[in-house]
Amino acid sequence: MKNNYNFLVTLTLMLLSKILYSQSVPAHIPTNSLVGWENLVWGMTEEDVKNKYSNRLKHLDKFGEYSDSLYCPFEIENYELSYYKNLSVSFLFHLKSKKLERVYVVLDNPDNVLSVVRNIKSTLENQYGRMHFAHEKQYFDFNWIFPNLLIDFQHDVIKFDKQVLLNRIFLSFSKPSKDLVSKIKKESEKNYKETTFNASIYEMYPTENYWTFLKLDTRNGKIWQVHFNINEGFEGVVDLNSESLTFNDQEIQGRFRIIPTKNMYNFLLLDQLTGRTYQVQWNTELLNRSVTLIW
Repeated sequence: MKNNYNFLVTLTLMLLSKILYSQSVPAHIPTNSLVGWENLVWGMTEEDVKNKYSNRLKHLDKFGEYSDSLYCPFEIENYELSYYKNLSVSFLFHLKSKKLERVYVVLDNPDNVLSVVRNIKSTLENQYGRMHFAHEKQYFDFNWIFPNLLIDFQHDVIKFDKQVLLNRIFLSFSKPSKDLVSKIKKESEKNYKETTFNASIYEMYPTENYWTFLKLDTRNGKIWQVHFNINEGFEGVVDLNSESLTFNDQEIQGRFRIIPTKNMYNFLLLDQLTGRTYQVQWNTELLNRSVTLIW
C-alpha cells in the first residue's frame, strides 16, 4: 500500500511539473537549446559572427568600451522585431578573451511606448514563453531566465528640465550569472509580492458638469465618460481610454486613481505602483478627449 501511495505522489508531481513547464516555455523550444541570440552561441569569436551575418554587419571604425570590459566592433541596422523594422543590434565581446558575451537590441524614440512594449513583449512570449519576472517602477522591465540565456527587456527614459534626453526600448541577451538572477528575483518579489490598495475595482468621479461622471477601472487605468439625463439630452457611456495602461499579469485592484484639478475638463491619473502620471481630458467632442503620459 505504501509503495502504491509513493508511486501516485511521484506521478502526480511529474504531471504537475509538466503542466507548469508547458505554461512557461513553448513546447517546440527545448531550454538547453537557448544558448545565445538567434543562431549565435556565447563564446563565439568575431569571425564566427561575421560568418553568420557578414552581409548585414556595419563595421564600426571607432568603437568604445562598454561596462564590464566589453567592446562592440560591428552592429546590424534596421533589424526587424515584431512590427518594427528600425531596431539596431550590437554584438559585445570581452576585451581580453575576444569572445561574444552579450547582444543588445535597441529601438530609439518609439512613438507609442506602451503599444511598442506590448507588441514586443507578445512576440517574445510567443518565442520564449511567459516572462519569468516583471519589475515595474516608473518604466517597464521584464525578464526571461534560462540555464544559458538571460533576456532583459526594458524601457528607459532620461529627462532633464522637461527635455527628453533618452527614450529607448532595450533588449539585452546574455548568459545569466547567479548574482544577477538573484537580484532580479528579489526586486520583482519586493515590487509585487505584498502590493495591495484599498479600493474597489470600479470607481466613479464627478466632474463640474452636472450630467457627467468619469468611471475608472482601478486595475488598469481604463476610463469611460458616463452621461445621464432626465430630459432629452444624451445619456450613455463613451470611451475615454479603452486601452489598459499596464499588462494583464500586472493588474492590481486599486492600482490607478483619478485626481481632480481646477480645470473642469482635466484630471490627473496616477499609477500608484510605479508613479507614472497621466493627464486625462474629457470632452463631449471625440477629438478633444485624450489620456497622455506626463511621466
